[in-house]
Amino acid sequence: MENLVLNIEKRQEFGKGGARKLRRKGYIPGILYSPHKDDPQIPVKILRKEFHKIFSKDAEHHVLNLNLENEEIMAVIKEIQRDPIKSDVLHVDFFKVFKGEKVIVEVPIELVGEPKGVKKGGILEHLLREIEIEAIPSQIPEVIEVDVTDLDLGDTLMVEDLKLPEGVEPITSLETAIVSILAPTKGEEEEEEVEEAAEGEAPLEEAE
Repeated sequence: MENLVLNIEKRQEFGKGGARKLRRKGYIPGILYSPHKDDPQIPVKILRKEFHKIFSKDAEHHVLNLNLENEEIMAVIKEIQRDPIKSDVLHVDFFKVFKGEKVIVEVPIELVGEPKGVKKGGILEHLLREIEIEAIPSQIPEVIEVDVTDLDLGDTLMVEDLKLPEGVEPITSLETAIVSILAPTKGEEEEEEVEEAAEGEAPLEEAE
């Protein structure tokens, strides 16, 4: 997985008033957590334009190299708080990761291929778009590809069916459905039969 670099700064502004002041200046308030109890959390701020430049590369699923006062810290984005109306980013939670230590992250699922069932008129239902996994930073994949070519009508592919890369363990329940191929409804089947019958009929000759 590609590591992205993001510059952050320590902040002294706290509370709702401090957060509003930061946002007016073009910053996003955040906090940097650590899995180690003796490593204190650090309140931080990030330039909004720089954050969005990185976030456009799907940074939520990447290991980031945070540059904090010339100290490079590996971290992942644990949570993003957004304005419920405008969807603006209001706050970001970062979580430190360390080489050789496993971390739990969410990775997007990408479907590959056209299922057999879809070719027969079935409907593909993509139920799970992200999977929570545990792995050391160097083994976190950018995406989990799922080959759905062999799925037929009525088939469902579960988390337990995934072939994950070496060193990657699923945290999401193994019984969670990822994708299903639904059989077409009776109405759709009848409509297809009518269309096929219409196509097979010879055109009527005009009466003289």
